[in-house]
Amino acid sequence: LASTGKPVDDWVLEKPLPPAGRNSLPFAPTQVHRASARIHFKSGAVQEVTVPPLPQSTYRAAASSRAVEEDKAWQNLWEEGDITNLELPVGGTVSFERDGEGFAVVDADGCAGKACAGMERVRLEQDVLFGLQQMRDSDASKSIIMRIPTRQLWPEDSVTLVTQFSVSRLARFERTLATWTGPISVTIYLTDATDIDQLLDYFSDGTKLAPFQKLALTIVKPDYSINEEALVNRLRYPINKLRNLALQLAPSSYVVVVDADFVPSPKMHTILHARGVPLIQYSTTRISSPTLRRTAVVVSAFALDPTFKGTYPETSSQLHSALFSKSPYASLTDANAGHGPSLPSLLFEAPPSLLQPPHEWPPKSWAYDVCYEPQWEPYYLMHRASHPLYDERFTDQGGDKQSHAMLLNALGYEFKVIRDAWFMHPPRAPPGEEDDVDKWPSERLVDPTETHHGDPAHFSSSQRDTKRFRYFQDFLPEMAETWGWNFRWPRGCGAGVVGVTSFGRARAGSVFGL
Repeated sequence: LASTGKPVDDWVLEKPLPPAGRNSLPFAPTQVHRASARIHFKSGAVQEVTVPPLPQSTYRAAASSRAVEEDKAWQNLWEEGDITNLELPVGGTVSFERDGEGFAVVDADGCAGKACAGMERVRLEQDVLFGLQQMRDSDASKSIIMRIPTRQLWPEDSVTLVTQFSVSRLARFERTLATWTGPISVTIYLTDATDIDQLLDYFSDGTKLAPFQKLALTIVKPDYSINEEALVNRLRYPINKLRNLALQLAPSSYVVVVDADFVPSPKMHTILHARGVPLIQYSTTRISSPTLRRTAVVVSAFALDPTFKGTYPETSSQLHSALFSKSPYASLTDANAGHGPSLPSLLFEAPPSLLQPPHEWPPKSWAYDVCYEPQWEPYYLMHRASHPLYDERFTDQGGDKQSHAMLLNALGYEFKVIRDAWFMHPPRAPPGEEDDVDKWPSERLVDPTETHHGDPAHFSSSQRDTKRFRYFQDFLPEMAETWGWNFRWPRGCGAGVVGVTSFGRARAGSVFGL
């Protein structure tokens, strides 16, 4: 790490973002993040060195053309005097050159004495394997984040798939890598110290590493101290913190945040780019604000039957057969409160009232309006600058996505469900036969035989833990105080849509029962 003992991207898990309120609402950044290092000269000047993006064509170009683009990464040094310090990102290396000859350094010790004096050019590079080695060799009690932005320059209106997961889900994520054709920003959480070596082994295979070198990658090492407090903190999976980190590296103006288990349907990026983006760009919600695009384009989510072993549905007609044939092998994910309000039955029809009138753009047949309902947790496409960050006080499972959808409703966002695109969850293992991939880290903290209203032990335990931030006991009263007693009423949909909506889909007797 940098000789100062603090890398540029150092991160402390125990400092969540402040809660959202009417006067302080954090949104995803509007500018694309680029890797950078800082060079401190003896004169007191500080020069920032960045890693420039590469045009998409560069990735398909011949080696000679790529070398020309890579040469543009060299930047002229401001001074030829002594360099007293370097601040580098995790995994970063700075190379110096003069008259075609040079050397690389990884910290300020490489510039000791006058070793870097008189150099003319400098360039910054990042390597994930080197960064993981730094994490492995660092103080176990130190929380570290490694951010490696994508160098690929995507069109501004591309859609970035944003997700997060632990090392145990790497194999599952490969299906998404093979399906999604747009940019991706992902955060990987290293739950245990052994996960570092596991990820190093995985990336040591060039065929595994290659796809990750094209996406925006964030890797998080928590505090591995051997004490109860550190153990509890790192096993409480910081799901919303990880989502926000991935959002911050999204390289395009439109994002869809999804959990890593869900696989996008074929051509989803093409459909979201061609139809979902216009639904946001031409939304009437922009009338009240020239910058805030208060539209969320919902993507329905389904799950394959535990016994299913065939090919995932690739077309809307195949999805319809999977859901409604005599022997259905797929179903809506959490058909009650979780995803029921998305009204997926309307995916397969465009009623006469929704057909495109003359000269209407975008066509209404591309999507249908739905109203917000309590405990809804859909996945949606949004403009990044109009995407509130997730509440980082939520960890593990429960309230993490519901709280975000509720905030959008309080802000008056409208929800449109897009047709011809969906997420699919792979077959789940039968109860009692789950492997480690399906388990949450916090399950190690509770008795696995404990249940509450049929909910998993770790989930029900977290909802009753008074030391944690909880959805019903803490978040809902805070929302009522900030946004008024009627904050759960659907604020972003018209009266005609309200008329076809039924509220209160949560299971009776469950932790989310109304």
